[in-house]
Amino acid sequence: MAITLAVFVAVQIAMPLLVRPHLLPATQSTSEVTAAHLAAVSQGDGDVRLEASVPDAGAWILSSRTVDAEGRAVSSISLPASSMERCEPALEEAARIGDCVAAEITRLGYRLEASYLPSSRFWPLQWAETGIYLGLALGLAGGCSSWVRRRLT
Repeated sequence: MAITLAVFVAVQIAMPLLVRPHLLPATQSTSEVTAAHLAAVSQGDGDVRLEASVPDAGAWILSSRTVDAEGRAVSSISLPASSMERCEPALEEAARIGDCVAAEITRLGYRLEASYLPSSRFWPLQWAETGIYLGLALGLAGGCSSWVRRRLT
């Protein structure tokens, strides 16, 4: 029973982490930084961290990253003092500051890349997983049946 529990837990961990992301091809998305992306900003020590969003609200985001003008992934964006000086006039209006900071980030060449599975692939993904589990169950049942037959003869 302990071995069965251990195998069950291992399969339940391995399927979503290792198998599921590779069952169907992912969609790639690259977008410029907008004020809407700044809603998910975390800021600390003058650095800005962004979270990529995708056009499909129900999508499963597999990976998201911010890249610089050369296409290298960056963990955070350090805005130079000159960029913040450009946005000082917008500080008086809270609605405009997000647009100004987003425009400065875009001007510096940063963009957001995401890899995701659209919500339209939910059921095909579920059927593929069901097929894998069904195949494993049939294989185990056949193996157990064969093992029991050999033990009885």
